[in-house]
Amino acid sequence: MNKKFFCLLFCITAMLFTVKAAQEVTGTKINFVVMAAGNPVSQGGGLGNHSTPRTPILAPTVYLDDHTLILYTEFEDAIEVQLLDPDTMDDDEPTVVYSVAVPAGIQQVALPSTYTGEYGIRLVVGNWYFIGVINL
Repeated sequence: MNKKFFCLLFCITAMLFTVKAAQEVTGTKINFVVMAAGNPVSQGGGLGNHSTPRTPILAPTVYLDDHTLILYTEFEDAIEVQLLDPDTMDDDEPTVVYSVAVPAGIQQVALPSTYTGEYGIRLVVGNWYFIGVINL
């Protein structure tokens, strides 16, 4: 009985993951650079000297479809989405031209249609920044 129950539970769980993975992906994927405290962080490790291994910081999966950001990564806390002036992207602190707070659990963010052309995009998640470039 227990083996059948666990087998059934496993099958249902596998189907749920398959359904979530099969969602249609639209738009253009945004490639991010991971930043912490103003410094790039390698995808392969955490910060500092630790005696125990740390989980690597991975960039979120985000797509842009016209002026809508589609967040495929679920954030536990609110995040901030910032559009950055492309002429200041190489500065220590780029100029923010638009900013919006996104509550936890939201999967789509509409950006104003008045912004067109190339912009930097920065997702602020706790003490981490994820920076990329988008074309609106």
